[in-house]
Amino acid sequence: MRIGILFPPFFKITEDSHKLYGGLEIRTRELALRLAENHEVIIFAPEGSKLPGIEVITNHLPWNPSMGISPYDLEKKQVLDHLDVLDSCDFVVDDTHFKYFHYLKCLAARQGEKAPACLFSWDFQPSIRFLPQDVSFTIVAVSKFIMSELRKLDPKGIHRFRYAYPFIARLYENYDVKEGNRKLILFLARFSTVKGPQFVVQLARDFPSYHFVMLGDVLFTQEPHVAQACLEAGEELDNLEVHFNVDWNTKIKYLQECGAVIAPHIWPEPFGLQMTEALIMGKPVLATALGGAPEIINRHVGMLVPPHQDYYKLLKSTFKQFIKKRFDPEICRARAKSLDFNQNGFRIYKEEIERTQA
Repeated sequence: MRIGILFPPFFKITEDSHKLYGGLEIRTRELALRLAENHEVIIFAPEGSKLPGIEVITNHLPWNPSMGISPYDLEKKQVLDHLDVLDSCDFVVDDTHFKYFHYLKCLAARQGEKAPACLFSWDFQPSIRFLPQDVSFTIVAVSKFIMSELRKLDPKGIHRFRYAYPFIARLYENYDVKEGNRKLILFLARFSTVKGPQFVVQLARDFPSYHFVMLGDVLFTQEPHVAQACLEAGEELDNLEVHFNVDWNTKIKYLQECGAVIAPHIWPEPFGLQMTEALIMGKPVLATALGGAPEIINRHVGMLVPPHQDYYKLLKSTFKQFIKKRFDPEICRARAKSLDFNQNGFRIYKEEIERTQA
């Protein structure tokens, strides 16, 4: 089969791109590599993208605000400029953010025209208000939570929903599993209010005998005041370190050295990649019971804090219990492996592609 895969316009896709950023691009890169084992695969991605044995088609540099074009319009241009190539494919995986190819498929179906079989992944909290009610789509969600949220937009039940966890365990298989320093607590997320860095700062104030390290990006937060407040707290408190946009090796170093990872998000995480990164390194996780977190964390590998009006009070009391518990690093690692894309998620995509050819 000839399979086309549309990537978002933000990052170039290479064998080492996971060392620069995480997210849906890394899952989709893995999907492309696996499909290329038995199919002809073409990816549509920013300039500089390169994967072994895979043709890359591009018409733009990675998006940035100075380009004078919105990400939506750049994705649209990518589809329209290469529509003849996309139409020549037997199947298309649309893993862009705005799903313009699926919009065109919808128009084609309404006009009685043929279009390649396709599906799209959904990796973020649904912000759309509706799905088409006259043209069926196949949607692979990043978690059961997202799948459930999307189903609410399908009252007629015409769409096909699956879920496939996006964690790629092989990227961490060469690193040792260590219990780490139980007094070292790691926060690994964007410096954005919804991720809860403000609660980590408060925990550092309330638990001075513990050392807290905050690692995360400020590239897409649009909340510079949050990062600035954390940075100022790091200067004030001896037991708080704050690092922005660290490299892969630094992230791995802290994941190995820490005793646990904390994810006090106040917004439903679609999945929770940092939680699986912690688990694969043998570290337990304290997280909010929102979004995809309950699908990752169970009582054997961490604790969940229910969302509550007085959230910090509950987080603080749960943290006191959490730091007293001991979790087996090997059980944590096994839990992460059970969520591996190559063990389970790839099968879902493979089944959906093969179903259209039956």
